[in-house]
Amino acid sequence: MNETTGQPEQTPIRQEVSGSACTDLLSGSLVDRFLDVLNRAVTSDVEAMTAIIESRVPCNQALADDPTIQCGGYDGEPYTVGPLGLINGLCGIDPNTGYGAIQMVIDDETGQIRHFERCPKANLS
Repeated sequence: MNETTGQPEQTPIRQEVSGSACTDLLSGSLVDRFLDVLNRAVTSDVEAMTAIIESRVPCNQALADDPTIQCGGYDGEPYTVGPLGLINGLCGIDPNTGYGAIQMVIDDETGQIRHFERCPKANLS
């Protein structure tokens, strides 16, 4: 179980890609810009942002195999993708850990998003 998101841990399948353009993380300043916008949106309307970010739709194997977009499939269920997986796909992944640059922190009592932050397991420059 992921302590931050409260979701089961998952290990996405990744395609092999040539070159590093697909997997390199964006610079820390660009990730910070994403974080500023996401956190401003949470401050403005936490219920809407929680509903948006928690939304997931089924996806096919090709999308689940994307080298940076984070998709999940739990206990043999179909793969799904959500907004945070796409955002992290834009930001890239740490090629050493496989983690995306951004994670969300959920309030244990309300189940709503507290804030977004840099993922400590992704080495941002």
